[in-house]
Amino acid sequence: MTAKHKNTDFYMLPVSAAVILYFIFVVIPYGDSHNFFSEASVPEGNEVWPYFLMTTPALIVYLIIIFKWVKRIQFLRWLNYPVIIFIVNFISLICLSAFNGGTVFWLIFITGPVSLLLTAVFFTIGLIKDLRFLRAAKEQK
Repeated sequence: MTAKHKNTDFYMLPVSAAVILYFIFVVIPYGDSHNFFSEASVPEGNEVWPYFLMTTPALIVYLIIIFKWVKRIQFLRWLNYPVIIFIVNFISLICLSAFNGGTVFWLIFITGPVSLLLTAVFFTIGLIKDLRFLRAAKEQK
């Protein structure tokens, strides 16, 4: 690890936690109160734009952070990679519900198995890379 980026491993987890908490405590209650998650009704027209502004910039900023930091992660990949996959899938579906309401959650049935498979694959890849990192660190001592 370089001294310049040595804490990137630990920065990614709080960023991911902050994004999850933002969506759980701010976006989802707002969306639920304005019928964004109901299949029986279409979201209120005057509430679509504020909801879009609550969700999409958060997704874009998170994606920028991911693309900037994912190569720098040297340790805890087994945890960071699956969390990133889950959050991107979850936030994308929440953002799409701004226009179609709860009907977009039918995409979960299509993307859910793919997301679970990717999560398992990236968990395995991250675990292998972490074990290699630990072996290399042990050999340097």
